Amino acid sequence: MPDDHDDETLLATFDLKQRGWTASMIQKLLPQHDDTRENRLNKKYGRVKLYRESRVQDAESTGAYAELLDKAIEASERAEKARQTRARKRERQIREFLEDFDPVIVPISQTEQEALSASMTRRLKQLWETHEMILSQQLSRMQVLGKMTREERKKVTAALKERYLEALQEAYPDLKVPEAEPASEDEDW
Repeated sequence: MPDDHDDETLLATFDLKQRGWTASMIQKLLPQHDDTRENRLNKKYGRVKLYRESRVQDAESTGAYAELLDKAIEASERAEKARQTRARKRERQIREFLEDFDPVIVPISQTEQEALSASMTRRLKQLWETHEMILSQQLSRMQVLGKMTREERKKVTAALKERYLEALQEAYPDLKVPEAEPASEDEDW
């Protein structure tokens, strides 16, 4: 680096991105960096490229920068709109999957019920296991939703279990079913 620029402020790639630059803009308008320094946060990512602030300001005052910035903003808006569209489609897909689960539990005979444990907790567990195949089949169908995040899988599983418990309560009205965990407030399904 020349001596006449020793005191000049240097901006890292991160600083440029904070100012609205994209990797493509940096590559087109500032193809050569002015200096480097060690990456203080994580050495495995290599050295940080540095650019003289005066050079950056010169580039930012050009029409090419303004044009590239406009394109970057438009691309960012399109990407955000596409992300929102995908999220709405995903929510609809999950909601329809949950609405499709309408378990019908046919109660076991009174004789079979009398053979179950007298303890309500054990009885609930035994009845749950008796009809659990209905829930298991729907849980195995979750793969039709494609790749799911851990959070999505947790919410869908909880919602299916809640609907299953409701069906169990409907089939066995005298059975005291414990309150299901409340659904999270941000759940849209």
